[in-house]
Amino acid sequence: MAQQTINVGTVANDGTGDKLNLAMSKINNNFDDLYENKEPSIDFGSPSQYFNGNKEWKNLDLTAVTGLQSALDSKVSKGGITGSGLTTASGVLLGRTTTSTGAIEALDSLATKTFLGLENVSNTSDANKPISTAVSTALAGKEPSIAGGTNNQFLRGDKVFTAVTKTNVGLGSVDNTSDADKPISTATATALGNKAALIHSHAISDVTNLQTTLDGKAPTSHTHSISDVTGLQNALDAKANATTVVHSTTFFLRSNMVPSQPAVDVVDYNYSIVLANSVARATVANTVDVVFTIKKNGSDIGTITFLANSTTGTIQVPTSGNLAVVAGDYIEVYAPATNVDNLAGMTVVLKN
Repeated sequence: MAQQTINVGTVANDGTGDKLNLAMSKINNNFDDLYENKEPSIDFGSPSQYFNGNKEWKNLDLTAVTGLQSALDSKVSKGGITGSGLTTASGVLLGRTTTSTGAIEALDSLATKTFLGLENVSNTSDANKPISTAVSTALAGKEPSIAGGTNNQFLRGDKVFTAVTKTNVGLGSVDNTSDADKPISTATATALGNKAALIHSHAISDVTNLQTTLDGKAPTSHTHSISDVTGLQNALDAKANATTVVHSTTFFLRSNMVPSQPAVDVVDYNYSIVLANSVARATVANTVDVVFTIKKNGSDIGTITFLANSTTGTIQVPTSGNLAVVAGDYIEVYAPATNVDNLAGMTVVLKN
């Protein structure tokens, strides 16, 4: 049976893990599986025994290891090593034999280096070994030692140290001049020679079609009649003559005016007041009707009436709409004795 894992959830008591009954069932199942498949109890053996694959205690000897005796038989016994050579238990020679008798040569009489295949090797330390022929040949193809030069020299291709100059680096024609101080080059001067001066002039004939274009223009000094200008006569007819002058008498009245303190203006020109052109305005309306009196040189000539809650006054002059005034006349506007409670910012303009 495969191992059964208990789901413990993400955090404590979050309700996502296994219920207690299911978790304990998984624990029991895991233990049952362990007990059903465990190894039964094994009796003790002796210290010289081992427990083999058949679950049996066996004595540990040469026969217990397959092939061990055969391997040992092929080795040289300790007594087989003598001063004249090495032999195995079966008499097989392990040293070098002579060509005539086949006897083993004593080790102390061998040409040791030749026996080891090192007859060309000298017993010389690495530090004292001579340069080999191959190394000498390789070194012969290398550059010999070069004598040093100075810091301002370089090694030329002919292996000679030479001072560094601008000619040596291919800049013999270059002068040590800053960009701002460089002269105009020959090529630049030639190119500039084909350009016009900054200040110069041209004849009309130098400019293509200029004369033709000028011929189609009017002279600088010329005149036009009114008929030459489209709509000019109609526009002039709609204007007043320059001798017509607009005159007016303007009053700016206080909100706290009293009958004994009228607003006064002295006329500077001779003109006739035209009611259609005259106006009376206020910025704040009165709550009831209010009537102001207009006087000329002390005599009543008309009234200004503001109806309740209206900021526009009505001007009345009992002379069929026109009133002639001359320079030196003084015009006065008197407030009524009562009923001027809120009216403010009143302006009266009597125009021709």
